[in-house]
Amino acid sequence: MVFGKPIDGYQQIGEITPLEEGKTYSFGLRRGDRLNDWVSRLYVGMFCVQRSTDGRLAYLPYVRHPDGTVTYPPCGRYIGSPAAPDGINPPRPPGSLPIDARP
Repeated sequence: MVFGKPIDGYQQIGEITPLEEGKTYSFGLRRGDRLNDWVSRLYVGMFCVQRSTDGRLAYLPYVRHPDGTVTYPPCGRYIGSPAAPDGINPPRPPGSLPIDARP
């Protein structure tokens, strides 16, 4: 799937607004190939939008790890999970609760 491109068999309702630089976005996908039965597990992805040195927009993922940490991309904002050592450590917003990193 490509953002903004139609998917065969689906109808677009409403307008698509462009993704903005410096913003974080999330999406969810659920498998639904069984008649009258939704698979309960939901795939959730997150990314942020950053301008590259060549002027193009780059879409950088947040990567969740089994230990409960997240690799935050350089344009990432705090999403409630502790930072893994291989990404940035974004500032926590005022009033955020302590995080328990145990799975």
